[in-house]
Formats: sequence, C-alpha cells, structure tokens
Amino acid sequence: MYAANAEKLASGEPAKVKGPAYKQASEEVQAISRVFALWDSDERKAAAKSDDAVALAAKAELLPALARTEQLSSRIKAMTDKAKEPDPDLQTYGPVMKAKVLALGQACVSLLATAAALHAAYLDSVQAAALRSDQQGRNRAEEEEAARR
Repeated sequence: MYAANAEKLASGEPAKVKGPAYKQASEEVQAISRVFALWDSDERKAAAKSDDAVALAAKAELLPALARTEQLSSRIKAMTDKAKEPDPDLQTYGPVMKAKVLALGQACVSLLATAAALHAAYLDSVQAAALRSDQQGRNRAEEEEAARR
C-alpha cells in the first residue's frame, strides 16, 4: 500500500487518503488550489507565452489539476446536495458539518472559475509550444535520417 502511494505521489497523482469523504475532498481542493496559485500570476503567464519550456511545464502541471478539478466537482456537488436536504429524517450531516460542506462547495465553485481562467490563459501558449516542439522533433528526425544517407 505504501509503495503504491509513493508511486502515485511520484507521478503527480494524489495519494489515496483514508478518512471521511469531506476530509479527502477538502485536502484535494487545497492541493489543487496550491497548483493553481503557482501558475496564476502575470509573470508566469507572460513567461509561458515567450518560453516554450515554461509553457510545457504549465501543461504538465495544469492539465492533471484541471482534470482532477472536474472529477472533484462532481463529488463535492453530491456532498452539497446531501447537505441541502430539507427533510430532517433524510439529512446526512449535522449543522456544523453541513456548514463545512456548503463552504467546501463554495470553494469548489471558485476553484472551477480559476480553472477555467487558467485554461483560457495558458491554452494558446501551450498549444503553440507543443506545435513548435513537435516540429523541432520532426526536423531533428529528418536531419538524422539525411545524415545516415
């Protein structure tokens, strides 16, 4: 189990966290927020437009975080739907936990807005860098093949 978690962490995936669903979701929101905060600066956005290495690094870090955000939002939506249950017999959460889950739902909404903004900000830079990288790879391959002849 520990080796599997270590491999996941090394590859950038979140480790499997045991515990309540709220705790897992809360920790994942915090982790994604840290990644987004790292890339949500004007300096980084400008650097990504001018430097292919920065744009490709942004792609490597942001795309998994964007995917995790989408997956996480559906889990948190289910939790907030349970928290909004008006029937006392069907309520899952007490008043304190209900407030925490609803706050987590609001944090997820702002996380989704940040994700959309970052995706829009880096999309052109990442696509252009990927195209240039592919073209450079093809050029190198053609040069190597021409040198072999």
